[in-house]
Amino acid sequence: MSKRNRVLFTLLAAVALVAAGFTLRTAVARDRTPVHQDNLTLGESQVRQLLPLMPADKYGDVSKEDFMSFMAAEYSRLDPTHEGEINVADALSAETHGPAFSSAGK
Repeated sequence: MSKRNRVLFTLLAAVALVAAGFTLRTAVARDRTPVHQDNLTLGESQVRQLLPLMPADKYGDVSKEDFMSFMAAEYSRLDPTHEGEINVADALSAETHGPAFSSAGK
């Protein structure tokens, strides 16, 4: 093998190793992405629909404390036995006491 071919082969091997490493790192990072992150993204529009129902200051801002208090009250409402657990199937099948998300705050 000529010197030129050895250099070219070495260069191609190095590029292949870098590409393989990048692909592997991307795949590992994707696998490490928490599932709840995707769920948070999916629920963001529904949470935004709840904002008009929360107490706001004179500038229209909702504090984290008020936001968390509102969500705690909602949790308590969905936990009729007050055992600190909500059965998702029961909560989804139960009658609601107000407008659905699609009409909330309108």
